[in-house]
Amino acid sequence: MITGIFSSSHRTTIHPVAVPFCSCFIARLEKLSWHPMNTPIPENQLIDIKQALFEGEKIAAIKLYRKATDAGLAEAKKAVEELEAELRAASPEKFKTAASGKGCAGVLVMVCAFIVLLVLLVKVSVFF
Repeated sequence: MITGIFSSSHRTTIHPVAVPFCSCFIARLEKLSWHPMNTPIPENQLIDIKQALFEGEKIAAIKLYRKATDAGLAEAKKAVEELEAELRAASPEKFKTAASGKGCAGVLVMVCAFIVLLVLLVKVSVFF
């Protein structure tokens, strides 16, 4: 039970009474006053979170944020995404860019092997 305020329509005095509130109502009230980025984070942990974001490791940044603040997954994700947006606006040059040719080496090796095999088959068929 949470103490609420009860006022009778025919009296001007306000009497505190115990009023049962459902847990979902209390959770909504807490969300109104709590914002994920309002939770204080120690400076050394904030540096680690920022570094993970700069390296493109958003999942690691969320894990670090959750560990630092005991926030839930959704709250931590939202807070980290807000922080990332602020950091990208302030200093986009610090973010690691993805390699453009990543994953092409395997395909290139397979194509070269196929061409070599094809050339060998053509040379062998010429002798027979």
